[in-house]
Amino acid sequence: IIVYTVDSRGDAQTRSILHKIPVKRLPYIHSFTVTENYVILAAAPLTWDLAKVMVAESILKSVSWRPEDGTTIYVMRLDGQGGVKQYTSDAFFAFHHVHGWEGDDNSELTFDVVANDMSGGGIPAAGLTVDNLLDPTKRDQMLASAELRRYTLDLNQVGHVNYTTFPVIDTQGRSSSVFELPTVNPSLPAGSKYCFVYLWVPHAAGSSEFGSLALMKKNVCNASAPALTWQVEDHFPSEPVFVPRQTGGGGGGGGGGDANFDEDDGIVTSVVWDGVKKANYLLLLDAKTMTMQATLYCENEWSHSMSFGIHGHFFPK
Repeated sequence: IIVYTVDSRGDAQTRSILHKIPVKRLPYIHSFTVTENYVILAAAPLTWDLAKVMVAESILKSVSWRPEDGTTIYVMRLDGQGGVKQYTSDAFFAFHHVHGWEGDDNSELTFDVVANDMSGGGIPAAGLTVDNLLDPTKRDQMLASAELRRYTLDLNQVGHVNYTTFPVIDTQGRSSSVFELPTVNPSLPAGSKYCFVYLWVPHAAGSSEFGSLALMKKNVCNASAPALTWQVEDHFPSEPVFVPRQTGGGGGGGGGGDANFDEDDGIVTSVVWDGVKKANYLLLLDAKTMTMQATLYCENEWSHSMSFGIHGHFFPK
């Protein structure tokens, strides 16, 4: 594994090697955590079969899950000092890291992930084929459950790392165990604490139907607080994107940075398919309450269809 840093100052972007990490097998890494001073890589035992890759096998058939190997967590400073710290944990794979931060006394690191159910032994998204999504029976059988997990690393002593979980339970006491595509306020500086994560949730509230889709807001600073939900029958949202009302600051709600920074002050947007009108619209939710503020339909002179989108971002003028 080669980890690079990129210097984006000036007109030319240059990259430098931060560390080279020798591994027995090459892990599939989709995302990672960056704090103010550290990089955290979770190398799951979901590894590439390079022989299959070389003969152009499907990417979904070119990885193997070896839970007996466990997951290795690599930690390194962004300034390159101190080498690479190596922790172990029980096997887990996470497409998406949520956020991470450093302890007040610089003795520990904490990071949150959406840990995917790997009982099927392959990439959790492998079932999301067009054929499966068009077949109601197959679609509803796609129950790739997940957990919102927190891992805390002792910077003074490497070793085996355990985790805690945050249940996603709505205001009616119903649990959701299938969720993905976490997003937080992008104005949170790297390494600051946070409170709120927004999730894309199929099989919402334990529904047997994949198409029972919702957007949910979880407060990880008050784990017992119910998750807030936006859901409309026969409306199918895509990934939530947070648009902050203010920029800068630093996790006031989470306990760090500017105390006046209001972490969930903003709008959550999502491109939604209205199954009744057969039209897309842009949804705007109040990020505090998850209530609808406005919609903009793609109809009349704006008429066009949009496919399901992931990993979008809002850029101000």
